[in-house]
Amino acid sequence: MVISKELYKNMTFQFMAILITFFSFLLLELIVLGSISFKYIEIFIATAISINITSFLAVSQKQYYQKFVVLFFSFIGVLAIKIITQENMNGEDIKYLLAFYTGITNLYLILLFIFNNKFKINKTINYVCLFFLFLPTIFIYEYFFISGNFISTDTILALFQTNISETKSYIDTFIGVWQYIGLLILFLLLFLIVKFSNNLKFHNINIKILVILIISLLCNVFLVYRYRNNLLTDIFFDTKQALADFKDFKGNVASRKVADIKPDNVNNINGGIYVLVIGESQNKKHMSAYGYNKKTTPWLDGMETNDNFIKFTNVYSCHTQTVPVLTYALTSKNQYNNIALQNAISVLDVAKACNIKTAWLSNQVHYGGYDTPVSVIADTAQQQKWINNNIGLTTRTKYYDIKLIDELNKIKIYDNMLIVIHLMGNHGSYGDRYPKKYNVFGEKNKHTKYDNSIFYNDYVVKNIYETVKNFSNFKVLLYCSDHSEAVDQNLGHDASQFVPDMTYIPMYLYVSDSYKKDNINIFNNLYKNKDSYFTNDLLFNLILGILNIKISDIYEKDNDITGTNYNNNFNRFKTLHGKKNIKKI
Repeated sequence: MVISKELYKNMTFQFMAILITFFSFLLLELIVLGSISFKYIEIFIATAISINITSFLAVSQKQYYQKFVVLFFSFIGVLAIKIITQENMNGEDIKYLLAFYTGITNLYLILLFIFNNKFKINKTINYVCLFFLFLPTIFIYEYFFISGNFISTDTILALFQTNISETKSYIDTFIGVWQYIGLLILFLLLFLIVKFSNNLKFHNINIKILVILIISLLCNVFLVYRYRNNLLTDIFFDTKQALADFKDFKGNVASRKVADIKPDNVNNINGGIYVLVIGESQNKKHMSAYGYNKKTTPWLDGMETNDNFIKFTNVYSCHTQTVPVLTYALTSKNQYNNIALQNAISVLDVAKACNIKTAWLSNQVHYGGYDTPVSVIADTAQQQKWINNNIGLTTRTKYYDIKLIDELNKIKIYDNMLIVIHLMGNHGSYGDRYPKKYNVFGEKNKHTKYDNSIFYNDYVVKNIYETVKNFSNFKVLLYCSDHSEAVDQNLGHDASQFVPDMTYIPMYLYVSDSYKKDNINIFNNLYKNKDSYFTNDLLFNLILGILNIKISDIYEKDNDITGTNYNNNFNRFKTLHGKKNIKKI
């Protein structure tokens, strides 16, 4: 068989095109990572072949390459954001993303080819198709404009656990004119890309082109499927898995039999009334009790002279957002064990198994559209009161936190009881968290408004304390914030913008004289550990320790701060659900 000059020329061109594409990816790897690794060489080979096979569908291969490059780099721009916002990049993840978006880009062009041949696609349909393909990318770009960070699973989960008003509050607080300009630029670029890609001319379908089309489809579907796990899609896969875990948790709570929880020392459990107050977004660096230069916590300052009071000085939050924190803090799941969340038992489950009555009072939103694990836990309480009436719609509360005192006085009080009070605390917008008469530091900026909210929060907790200490069988009041707030950095508590300030939380407790007398060993251990390191995912262990409940299947002596074997090794403590070591932040 004699190879014609024309065929030889075409074969040589295609071979050179594959080589050029292959070496272009190697060069990109060298630029991005500073070195070339041949460990995943098949990715570049498969990608180069896929690109050049797809190019045969276009009348002008040169024009195809131009369109491909523009579309590909429009998609892959998210990689630049990832590089900018992260110190260490995984070479495998980058290569997987390159191959994945090669397949996505070519599948879009194949879609154009099919529509142009069959339906004579117009620009509007092209725009709609490209918009939906670009939607994740647009979301990542805009989030970067807002936060200066690459979006994370935590961010996506937060969207599922928020509502319209909280989103509006976030927008008002952290989004300015430049972010809106950035979004406008994105849509303008999208329009220009559509206009640019619309004039790509394709061959008419015949047997030869149909064969090329089928091969091209197979190659690009292979790329998308084979490299579907990458630094972009992992965010959404991880989110899906987390939501599935939440769903399983809810199902397990509904089917769990409290009788299956069997304390080892049922006859020695501490009776009485125990109160857990959960603060919101409180940064201890803005509390005078922790050394702040403004008198923001006058009641707490005075409590330090009380012999029955213990203030813990080295407490960190296990995450920076409420739901991830409380799903660990209120259950047997923590950063240091291997218990699956869906199998974790809650502190309310344990209380009921021990014949301790439970009540949940909250000024937080009782989410309706999406039941978060926190709501699922709260819904197991025998008495509940949610004073934020507009369920599922707003976090702009109808009442300030002091209203919870009225509800506390209305619930039925039992001799043995666990009461959980969930405050709105210091959640943004800060100026919405206190009555105007508590504007003691001015309202010239977010910082002074935040300080006012801290001052008011101190007043609220003081009133809770004065109410519960008069209950006839009162034993312990424990206060801990869910997470902190990076108010000084103007970052809120978004995990993707993590700074250490987001984890600096207060924790303190007050015990009655009778509790102290009957449980002097527990009190002394707590006092001894007041300066020990602690993360609030260990609240479950702390509460069970205070109640003197021992369940051998889940007891962790290293994590029991009420015991003599508590492990205070600074190196072991973590946050962001184990992603960051506290020693290194």
